[in-house]
Amino acid sequence: MEFVGEALRVNRMDRRKQEVRDRILGAAFDLFLDRGVSATTIEEICERADVANRTFFNHFATRHDMMRALAEERLLNLRDVVFDRANEPIPDRLIGLFDDIAATLGKSSDTYREVIAEMLAAAGYGIQRGFACTRRFSSSSRKAWRAVRSVCGTMLRRWPTSSRAR
Repeated sequence: MEFVGEALRVNRMDRRKQEVRDRILGAAFDLFLDRGVSATTIEEICERADVANRTFFNHFATRHDMMRALAEERLLNLRDVVFDRANEPIPDRLIGLFDDIAATLGKSSDTYREVIAEMLAAAGYGIQRGFACTRRFSSSSRKAWRAVRSVCGTMLRRWPTSSRAR
């Protein structure tokens, strides 16, 4: 019986840690959208999440680590978009995914695109803060996604048909 109680306590503890982490990430994302990434401080994030600064650093060693966690969370959301298109052939699924992303970014504010660019940079996806690519991504995401879609389309046309069904 003690083992069961220990397991429940661990699960409860893990659940609470996850809840605090989610509050921090949610507060950060909301503040980034309101004020921009560079204008938001860790102290403001902690205040919005109702946690102490030390709690923030118990979950994330650096601000960069928090941005990476935000990016990973967003990528999990993309998984759902891909699976919503599960009945489509893989090339159409990829093109549809990029179309969906481009449509979302095209309708989004500059601040939202800045947040996405920062998350991509933190996750190490080749867009680094301060580079011209980041500015282009933030200001004209639709053109960037059309280019990506074109490259993917070219790659898929060269991809052997027998491999596509996987």
